[in-house]
Amino acid sequence: MQGLEKLVNLEVLWLCDNEIIQIEKVRCLKMLRELHVGNNRIASIGESLNENMSLESLNIAGNRLSSFRDVLFLAILPKLASLSLSDPNCADNPICFLSNYQTHVIYHLPNLKVLDTLEITEESRRIISATVLKKRMYYTMRVRTIKRNTNFLIKLLQIQTDNDENQIEEILGDLMKAGKSVQRAKDDLSLMQNSQEKIFINTNVML
Repeated sequence: MQGLEKLVNLEVLWLCDNEIIQIEKVRCLKMLRELHVGNNRIASIGESLNENMSLESLNIAGNRLSSFRDVLFLAILPKLASLSLSDPNCADNPICFLSNYQTHVIYHLPNLKVLDTLEITEESRRIISATVLKKRMYYTMRVRTIKRNTNFLIKLLQIQTDNDENQIEEILGDLMKAGKSVQRAKDDLSLMQNSQEKIFINTNVML
């Protein structure tokens, strides 16, 4: 992608089938309206198009994009109306096989009119917005339920820990009492042995 920085008035750029690894040196193309980089080896968009505010159409089908994060980078482009991550003339990006792919792209790019050569109707956008809202509500409830259950389990664990500590203290108390009883028994036995020895000695003396 050499020499692009000199083409400041360029409006349409075709770079398909060129083994390109990353989009670069297009920031200076302030007038660029169409960018075609299909069938390359681009794995990420990143901030490479952040200054191309005139961009209306982007064909990046047949590359290696695999993350929804790249879609969020495109949301900064106010005039982007057509996006192709897949089209009949190119292979699909891995992102196209992710769950809720179309829903995610259309929701996060509100100005988009065409996705993968198909028109986005207002009705489909309303349905997608309602679907996203329902999913958000569902996941919010799930998170709250998980937090509530986690707090409940923590309380149960604390109660069990407290009970275990009490039981341990009781067992230690019983062991200490038993140890004292054993010691007293040993002391009594020792006294008895001493007494018996004294009696035996006195008896021998008398004899």
